Amino acid sequence: MDPLGRGASLFHLSDSCVGQILNYFDNKGFLHGFANLHRLSRRSRRLADAAFCMRQAVDASGCTLLKDAAAARFARCTALQSVNFGGCDKLTYRAAEHLARCACLQSVNFGECYKLTDRAAEHLARCAALQSVNFFDCGKLTDRAAEHLARCACLQSVNFGDCYKLTDRAAEHLARCACLQFVNFGECYN
Repeated sequence: MDPLGRGASLFHLSDSCVGQILNYFDNKGFLHGFANLHRLSRRSRRLADAAFCMRQAVDASGCTLLKDAAAARFARCTALQSVNFGGCDKLTYRAAEHLARCACLQSVNFGECYKLTDRAAEHLARCAALQSVNFFDCGKLTDRAAEHLARCACLQSVNFGDCYKLTDRAAEHLARCACLQFVNFGECYN
């Protein structure tokens, strides 16, 4: 019976929540000498890491301080299907290189990630389940990016809007994609 009469107690908290509480008190010096609590805290961190790795979607859009190392951490999520890194302008092709390890990855938004090059598309092309890619306003991309993505058998949607270095060759490459339903080449003047 809950002594507070609220229907919840410390025993109903998740292990990760208990771990965070214990870490707080440990950092304040309140838990010295309690070895079992420290072990529980380590166990909770492992469980929190395991829960993190089961994540299916990540939305870090607009996180302008996000770097490639964060993408490496997200790539540990074995069930990851969707990533939104739109506006994360510090990311490079290495972010895509990390994400290419995600076997279930279906959708990626790299819109306004200005440092991305064709190598990002080259890495993403290794994702067998990839269906949707957004490279809006990634001005360093060329026709080679479309050539790489054309190898994606499941590709249904590509946004190359404002990728001004693309030419008609990009459309020719993507025409080979049997499942392709949507392509945006808006503001691609070549």
